[in-house]
Amino acid sequence: MSISKKIISRANDFLTIVAGSKLGLIHVNEYPKCGGTWVSRLIRSYKDIPHKHGNTSLIHPNAVILKHELYTPHFNNPIIIIRDPRDVWVSYFFYEVYNHKGTHREIVLNGYEENLSDQENLARYIEEKTTYPERFSPGFSYVEFIENWIDKTNIHVVKYEDVHKNPEVILRGILEYCGEKNISTEKIKFAIEENSFKNITGRKKGEQDKTSHKRKGIVGDWRNYFNSESCDLVYKNQQDLLMKLEYEKDASWIK
Repeated sequence: MSISKKIISRANDFLTIVAGSKLGLIHVNEYPKCGGTWVSRLIRSYKDIPHKHGNTSLIHPNAVILKHELYTPHFNNPIIIIRDPRDVWVSYFFYEVYNHKGTHREIVLNGYEENLSDQENLARYIEEKTTYPERFSPGFSYVEFIENWIDKTNIHVVKYEDVHKNPEVILRGILEYCGEKNISTEKIKFAIEENSFKNITGRKKGEQDKTSHKRKGIVGDWRNYFNSESCDLVYKNQQDLLMKLEYEKDASWIK
């Protein structure tokens, strides 16, 4: 991060603490690759707010700010985005290994081997991330993130999968939570269309670009990449999380 971006980030953190409510800020918070960028863009489109405000520029009133942080009481209107952890690992793997190839790969994946399949390298990646979460961005595990936020009051929880299934209902719920008055159905539809996978990438959902931040745009892609080792690792480290978030009722998925 450049010096100028660090200064802006620190200034924004200070403004969040001292004036978040007065400024009418909206904080979208996620463990990376849970869909926070998409949700942030939907809100900004509806409210006609430039997409970069609050992240790479100084906070302005009613800014929508995307964060990857553990619980803090200073967030205003915190919207917590969650996602099936198995899909998180697949998305995060491709993002750090292909999208940031040459800068993140050696850091996040000890012993990455070009001659191995994505499935095999993914299992190594999951092992590294779940065994030593403090070594990698964001500095904590997905389990810790959920445990920090999920039972807090005055938050609004959104499932990534529900945004796919019924974006109009989810966006309306977010706007109601944020105190938006006279919500427009037409503006909701416009925001959804403007930020559709096809409109942003030029590709249909499911058409993959490994090097893109918006790689595939589907739910359940873990089934295409998990081998038995990945299943065992997630079962060992995150089965309770899968059940807590109601992605699974038991361990039958690993068979």
